[in-house]
Amino acid sequence: METISNTLFWISNGLLVPVVVLLLLFFLRAIILAGGFFGEFYQRMKLQKQFTETLENIFGIATRKSGTIKLDGKVCTNRNARESIKNGFALLTEERRATGIFGILSIRENTVISSLKKHKKKGLYLSEKSMREDTQWSIDAMHTKTPTQETKIRSLSGGNQQKVILGRWLLTNPEVLLLDEPTRGIDVGAKYEIYQLILDLANKNKVVMVVSSEMPELLGICDRILVMSGGR
Repeated sequence: METISNTLFWISNGLLVPVVVLLLLFFLRAIILAGGFFGEFYQRMKLQKQFTETLENIFGIATRKSGTIKLDGKVCTNRNARESIKNGFALLTEERRATGIFGILSIRENTVISSLKKHKKKGLYLSEKSMREDTQWSIDAMHTKTPTQETKIRSLSGGNQQKVILGRWLLTNPEVLLLDEPTRGIDVGAKYEIYQLILDLANKNKVVMVVSSEMPELLGICDRILVMSGGR
């Protein structure tokens, strides 16, 4: 059990560990009747921001004031994204277009950008063959719909963009996959494909932590649901 920014998490090999925004219906009803919907919306957004910041802390792209991260008994400092990737962590961010994709780059470039080291040939240049092979694996594994590997990622649908990002992280062979609202803004068909991917990863003894505001989604894919309130 780990404490990160006063938030409790269980991290164990093969456990699907999600984090959830839990809003009680009677509380929402009371606020609406009192004319305070804006206050409820603000509170919900504030809570979701806390979850996002928690994942960013784990991944090392936000300042961590205290706490220790351990994976299989080994301390992981995760001081930055590069170190986190080296330690087997991967983060799918909430804002796909702003912080997930490189809109002006191709599908191939977006796919291999986090695993370029494995494509270096004699340490001097990148192997086009190796990058093509990994990109094709990602397209096939994620069932990504794209005309070619050279297609600009910004021209794809939201669901297919998300699949490219997931494929990118899977190529780093992560032990811990951090997913922040992984199905937001994508179509129903793509959602179920991502759900199946999450379950498959958990069955392969990977740790998957999911932040989601959709209760049906969490009930369908989670082994355990943790509630965070007031930073705890």
